[in-house]
Amino acid sequence: MSKKTNLITQKRYKNEKNLFYADFKKFIYLNKFLNNFDDLLAYKNFITTSQNFNISNSNLYFSNNIFINHLKLTQYKKRFKKIKKAKDLRTKKFLQLFKAIALKEKLNKIIINLKFLNKYVEQSHYTFLSFSLKKYKNSSLFYKKENLFLDFISLTILFTLKKINIKTYLNIFVKIFQTLIKKQHGFFFQFLEFFFKLLIIKYNKFLKKNSKNQTDKLYFKGFKFLIFGKLKGKTRASKHLIKIGKTPLQSIDKKIFFAQQPAFTTTGTFGINLWVYSET
Repeated sequence: MSKKTNLITQKRYKNEKNLFYADFKKFIYLNKFLNNFDDLLAYKNFITTSQNFNISNSNLYFSNNIFINHLKLTQYKKRFKKIKKAKDLRTKKFLQLFKAIALKEKLNKIIINLKFLNKYVEQSHYTFLSFSLKKYKNSSLFYKKENLFLDFISLTILFTLKKINIKTYLNIFVKIFQTLIKKQHGFFFQFLEFFFKLLIIKYNKFLKKNSKNQTDKLYFKGFKFLIFGKLKGKTRASKHLIKIGKTPLQSIDKKIFFAQQPAFTTTGTFGINLWVYSET
């Protein structure tokens, strides 16, 4: 017979950081606030990776990690002087959003800490991956989409450095798949097989040679990519599985990251799942 759970020990492990645990209405309101903040950043082509929200002593502490795509970076470099002088209407929406929560919660101060993840992309890793994938840079996958190719490399580096989660990393695969036509699905699967083998065989060796702290990085041992939908323009839905390396899904002590996300295209809706098995 199975052992009975002790309710006293379970109460000790209650998440004290969740400030919305007692008041459910406050939880719903602050959750809407975070969603609106993500929508405003997504409207400006920013990718938010993680958020920390804390209210203590009538003060609001808000921290967020942001990744800026290369298209937005080039626009800022070209139009920096114009943006500095111009008045952006969407910045007023940010101020109104924080003023509303300050009046509702009767806050004295709002402390915002934004961390930009682009500075963590190391140049040596960037050149290694771009050189290894140079034959796909000008292919049909990234034809006239150089910024998407650069974002794909940057997010791969940030994922290996444990700066973003797998859900954010899967989003770039979804964006690449959404830009394809039905005739390019087979070539996309060939690219994924080559890319996953590159990370397991060559990129792991590169990380071990050029890294001092090995615990701060992910060393890939296996990938599993599953997509289901009307692939290659077929009338019926089917699924395609790509499995490179080992993915022990039945083991509890193994570090396996999982994420799933839908991809909305002109030919229909597709479901994409990704499993990543890492040593550290």
